[in-house]
Amino acid sequence: MTRSARRPAPGGERDLVVARVGADQTVEYRMTGDGPGTVVVFHGGHLRARLALGEDVFIDAGFRVLVPSRPGYGRTPSSSVTGFTDVIAGLCRDLGIDQVAAVVGVSAGGRTALTMAARHPDLVRRVILQSAVGFLPWPDRRTRLGGRVVFHPRVEGATWALLRQALRFAPERALRLPRAGRGTARPDGRVVRVRRGAHGRPGRPAHALAAHRGDP
Repeated sequence: MTRSARRPAPGGERDLVVARVGADQTVEYRMTGDGPGTVVVFHGGHLRARLALGEDVFIDAGFRVLVPSRPGYGRTPSSSVTGFTDVIAGLCRDLGIDQVAAVVGVSAGGRTALTMAARHPDLVRRVILQSAVGFLPWPDRRTRLGGRVVFHPRVEGATWALLRQALRFAPERALRLPRAGRGTARPDGRVVRVRRGAHGRPGRPAHALAAHRGDP
């Protein structure tokens, strides 16, 4: 049974729960919303569960959102990808969640989402990848080296600062930059890339989720 302790959050951030899963596993997480279905969001970057980014779209569509802190951040201890997904699956069971409407992998959280879907297919109904890192190799050597340079720990801060300025002063050009590298992975039959709404028009991820479950 999950034993949890709520941690108060500073202003502007969300309260977190620290839960014990099984005999010796601990995870920090946040649950938001009160819908009947649950979406699990695996964020990337240097994020813990306190900060909510782009999750309201799922809450507005009637879903609960479960967001764990990444391994090594907050009060979630370091772990392998497979170990972490097993802990989250155990957390879902302890919370009475028999099936997850979707796991969402954002950026570096992509591998976690894919691993959880592969290891727990009875729990996960679908996968949503948002600018996600996959398991296939880089498309070419130049892209791989470029990625290592611009996201090196000593350079990454400047990279994001430049991108913020570009979005501020030239948003249309800045939004084309991430598309230049293209994706590195093609989804197989178990992975759903949600880029369009229920009728094939561009839409938000929650639109496709609602359509899939039969909502108007």
